[in-house]
Amino acid sequence: MMQPPSPPLPEVNFEHLRLLSIFYYVLGAIYVMVALIPLIHLSVGIAIVTGVLHSPPDTIPLGWMFIGLAAVVVIVGQTYAICMLLTGRYLAAHKAWKFCYVVAAVNCMNVPLGTVLGILSLIQLSKPEVKALFSRNQSASKLMMDG
Repeated sequence: MMQPPSPPLPEVNFEHLRLLSIFYYVLGAIYVMVALIPLIHLSVGIAIVTGVLHSPPDTIPLGWMFIGLAAVVVIVGQTYAICMLLTGRYLAAHKAWKFCYVVAAVNCMNVPLGTVLGILSLIQLSKPEVKALFSRNQSASKLMMDG
């Protein structure tokens, strides 16, 4: 059974979504690099634990602390960077509105660039015509999978 055609959408400024997408890609790439900085601490921790630095035995717990904290920071940072890159992709494809909205809200905590990008994203994503565009693309992709 064929669906009736959807009514035309109000004018959406696609340029804003495209620019937001580019900014998410750029900031995501920066976060990928910044999240790799703790690898230095990880290396120092491994060197302490393995004895490469010829440190006294009572510093081994310090080495494990370096390893643990650095590993957690790298994993969390890379996960956040991947979320930023995915948001850029989803904004360009006009899908996953909830994911984009949540990442934009979380992004507001990253002062100053993340705050600016997050607020601009929340403003754009809150517009009814943008919500309609995202929901229209989501329902079209569901139809393609079902049919």
